[in-house]
Amino acid sequence: MGPYVSVDGCGIAVRVSIRGTMSGPLDPPGFAATGSKVEFQTAEFSQIRDGLLARRTVILDMLDLARQIGAVPNPGGVADRLGVWSQRIGAFWSRNRRARRRPQRHVFSARSIASKDAYLWPFTMGDSEVLAFRQRLIV
Repeated sequence: MGPYVSVDGCGIAVRVSIRGTMSGPLDPPGFAATGSKVEFQTAEFSQIRDGLLARRTVILDMLDLARQIGAVPNPGGVADRLGVWSQRIGAFWSRNRRARRRPQRHVFSARSIASKDAYLWPFTMGDSEVLAFRQRLIV
């Protein structure tokens, strides 16, 4: 497949299959060399301006590559289940911390009709005051 060139000649798209051994670091994201065999595909898009490469975008499945070199556990394994468990515990504690915070205060504005320009005057209300204010509006 490919390479594909745009009609105006300014863009190129290529699909690349890569197979090899990881013998050096992968930056970004900073994976160290593992010596393991890897195989993955990329989609590469380039833009040419004035005969020079102006932009290049490479898209690949970094999660699959990280699994192949052992940086991320395989799905369904013990390490994967431990990671999911620790994430759920962290989310539980995060939700509880937010729930124990004091009630949020709401900022409203009252319109002054006295002047021609009708300026806004901000003031603050607590949750119980907001509820009472809304009930007065409904009645």
